[in-house]
Formats: sequence, C-alpha cells, structure tokens
Amino acid sequence: MFRVFVQSEHRATKQVRYGVLNLVDLAGSERVSKSGADKEASLMKEASSINASLTVLGQVMRTLAESSKAHAQFRGSVLTRMLQSSLTDGAKALMICNLCPLHLHSQETLCSLRFAVSVSEATTRR
Repeated sequence: MFRVFVQSEHRATKQVRYGVLNLVDLAGSERVSKSGADKEASLMKEASSINASLTVLGQVMRTLAESSKAHAQFRGSVLTRMLQSSLTDGAKALMICNLCPLHLHSQETLCSLRFAVSVSEATTRR
C-alpha cells in the first residue's frame, strides 16, 4: 500500500483542502493453487492474507451500501482499517482491475471481474 497525502490551497480564497490517495496492489489475489503459492509456505501465507483482506473489503463495501446505520467491520483486516477514511464520509474510490486476456487465465479473470462488479454495485447504491 502506498499513500500520498495532498494539501492544496485556493489562491483567491485561501481555502485549504486535504486529500489522501491510496494505491493498493493486490497482486497475488488469485487462487493459490493456480499461482503456485501452495508450494511455498511464505507465498501461501501471503496469498491467503490478500484473499482474506479482499473478502473483508467486499463485506465492508456491501455493509456500507446496505445501510448507513449498519456497522461495517473495518477491524476485519489491516487493509480495511487503513482504508476506512477513504470508504466513508463521502470519499471517492476507484478500483482498477488488471486482467489477463489469455484463455489459460479465464477463471481468474472471471473471479476478478465478479469481485469488481460486486464492489461496483455496492458503491453505486450508496
């Protein structure tokens, strides 16, 4: 995860605005058997953590979309704790899903697209 903190000031009004740009690379979120991570313990642990974080992120996004009164479980992963301020209070989020056009990876592409669609649908309803 890479964070960029931005501060800008309007020249005429002197109004100051703050922002945060979070760049999160979730490479390795594919199925562990497909990636070969199941053959090395450290890679398996990393892939499992990434997949668990994605699951929690999806749950948080759906909870936020369902009701403003619902309690989203931001504490479910380090990723969602760090992104909490970027997912609430009128913040904007953009997900870029990198896909492989090869038929060999079509199942991973489908999984990625399904996740992206579910997040998109959740945020569109907000």
